[in-house]
Amino acid sequence: MRGPGHLPQLDATGRAPGPGLRQPATFTYTFIDSTPALGADARRSDQPGELAGGPAGGPAGGPAGGPAGGPAGGPAGGPAGPLPWKDREQSFQPPNSAGFAPLSGSGSRRRASYRLRDRLRVWQPNIHQKLCGRCALGGAVGVELVGDRARYQGLATCGSVWSCPVCSGIVRAARAEEVQKVVGWWGQDRVLLLSLTVRHGLGDDLRKVRKGVAQACRYLGQGREGVAIRALWDHQIRALETTHGANDWHPHLHLLLLLPAELDAEGIESMRVRISARWQLAVERALGRRHVPDDRHGCDLRPCRDARYLAKLGLELADPDTKQASNGNRSPWEIARDVAQWNHPRDIALWQQFAEGMHGARMLTWSRGLRDAAGLGEEVPDEKLVGDDQGDDVAERVAVLEPAEWSVVCHVPGASAVLLDRVEAAARRARAGGVPLVPEAREAIARYLAELGAVEARAG
Repeated sequence: MRGPGHLPQLDATGRAPGPGLRQPATFTYTFIDSTPALGADARRSDQPGELAGGPAGGPAGGPAGGPAGGPAGGPAGGPAGPLPWKDREQSFQPPNSAGFAPLSGSGSRRRASYRLRDRLRVWQPNIHQKLCGRCALGGAVGVELVGDRARYQGLATCGSVWSCPVCSGIVRAARAEEVQKVVGWWGQDRVLLLSLTVRHGLGDDLRKVRKGVAQACRYLGQGREGVAIRALWDHQIRALETTHGANDWHPHLHLLLLLPAELDAEGIESMRVRISARWQLAVERALGRRHVPDDRHGCDLRPCRDARYLAKLGLELADPDTKQASNGNRSPWEIARDVAQWNHPRDIALWQQFAEGMHGARMLTWSRGLRDAAGLGEEVPDEKLVGDDQGDDVAERVAVLEPAEWSVVCHVPGASAVLLDRVEAAARRARAGGVPLVPEAREAIARYLAELGAVEARAG
């Protein structure tokens, strides 16, 4: 039976039960070893307490006590071992960590992103991120092939570039391609990277400061001196980025400045000095004197010598498992990874602060007329980039997962990505062997559903 098309209410765990969907409280999953691959490595258990029992040497023992070598076993546990988690200036055993495969070590960026999204779901403060990639809008879920890549059709998506690792990766990849086209069209030797920061401290409200930073950037180009400074470049691309460190949240801006002509080192420094002085006045006007940075830290201007400018704009295509900040700070994805692995209340609170504080913010802003001049056309909204209707007519439907089948897949973290990997592998085998593609893909789906313990394994 197909489920309803409306968005269901979430239960206390962030799951979305409905007609035709398996109630999530009736079973759990135990990961047998430390590999992130799912299928034979994940088994279904009808014993609710089984997930609490970790493997030998794992971080926590089961109800009857952990095995020797675990750092925090039960009454029968052995001596404490080394702590595998980061020290967060407190000593604690991460709750709910027993039996879970580590987030790192995935064989594909998609597996890492899907798994992280699944484990963050319960802590997301926004309903759209809770349902993203999980809620079937029409009951059943389609599996399609577009060229060599498999995807789902009929799932809710959030389009969040800030707090969804899957949607963020799709959007950032599309924006990175656009930025690279602009830089190549203009000429990289005539592009400078400008970084603008403000002074910040513990207790500062993230939403207020990041809005103030954006307002200060607008003030930068106002007034006689501001207009004269803005005339130094023809176009700009502005990116917003946020990290977290000892002084709390640190929202800041990176701008690509498209100059009419190449500047030497002396010309770049002279330009930086003028921008820095004006930036300090703009920050004071927007946020107050306590947020005004000094000349050395508030403004940095340098040439774009290589593709590393994409990393500064937040557009590098790194796995969410490996994305790192610098200078002892943590990127939001590092915080998300720690939340997903250890569920520590401090990291959960930080992640929710970030998701709420950045909600509604634009990651990338283009100066007026730049996209048309570069031949990019009108900007496609983030939500459109991640949706089912992406303007292609080459999608080939290979299977439809009924609600009971999709329920089994979506309740195992990362399993939805593994299923797509299996479909892609089946498609490659079919093309190499000259056999029909659709039956081969359906057989691969049937085998994987059987591995996950589906109620009905689909016949090939």
